[in-house]
Amino acid sequence: MTTTGHCFSNSAGSTYRSVGSYGGLGSQLEGTSNPVYGSITAPAALGSGGSCGYGNAPGGSGGGWISIHATSIANDGVISANGTPGQGNQAGSGSGGTISITTSTLSGAGSIQANGGVSELGAGGGRIELIYSGTLGIPKANITANGGAGSWGTGSAGTINPPLN
Repeated sequence: MTTTGHCFSNSAGSTYRSVGSYGGLGSQLEGTSNPVYGSITAPAALGSGGSCGYGNAPGGSGGGWISIHATSIANDGVISANGTPGQGNQAGSGSGGTISITTSTLSGAGSIQANGGVSELGAGGGRIELIYSGTLGIPKANITANGGAGSWGTGSAGTINPPLN
C-alpha cells in the first residue's frame, strides 16, 4: 500500500531551491523550507511539496496519508507515504506524509515508511502513529520517518509515536 507522492503539492510553502517539511524540517539552498507542522500524537496531514529549482526544474511531491484500523495486521510488504525527489537543478524534494495504524497486533517482516524525498536537496521526514494493544511483532528498524539525504542538504527525521526505543 502506498501513497508516495500524493500531497497538496507546494501550496503553502517552500520557496525557490528549498524542500518540503512536515514531521522534520527540510533542507534549503537559497530559499526557505516551509515550517514543521501537524501533531506528533495524532498526525492527520499530507506531506508538503518541494520548490522548483533553477530553470523551473519541478520539485517533488509530498507523501500522502494512510489510516488503517484493523483487528490484526500482518505486514510482509511495504506501507509507504514517502516524498518524491526534486527533478534536478536543486529542486526541492517532497516531505514524508502520514501513516496512522490502529490495531491489536502488528506483525510481519515488512516495512512502514514516511520518509522524506532523496535528491540534491533532502526533505523532512513525515509522521507515523502506531496504536496497538497487543504486540509489536514487526522489526523496529523497519519503521522509518527518515529525513531525505541530499548532496546539497539533508532533511531532518520526522516523528514516530510512540517512540521506538
